[in-house]
Amino acid sequence: MFPGYSALTRRATSSGAVRNQPQAPADPEKWIKNLITAERACCCSAKPTTVAVLPSRPGRPEPVDLLLCNHHYREAKAALAAADAEIHQAPW
Repeated sequence: MFPGYSALTRRATSSGAVRNQPQAPADPEKWIKNLITAERACCCSAKPTTVAVLPSRPGRPEPVDLLLCNHHYREAKAALAAADAEIHQAPW
């Protein structure tokens, strides 16, 4: 299963606890690689075309990334914008 971008930006400390790392600006090549290697979107069995990263909020301390197919991204576009999600789309 795809670990998600937020899991890639965290690093374990010497005590084994996970510590957040400051996120670097999005690397388009990394997003494209993640989209290509993902077998399915979070929402359905279609291939993902978009990664939406929801920012942390009270009660949800970590950012959450969603792999979305094109159809579900179009349906959720307004809600993602209202949630201040960072959107990364595949160039195809």
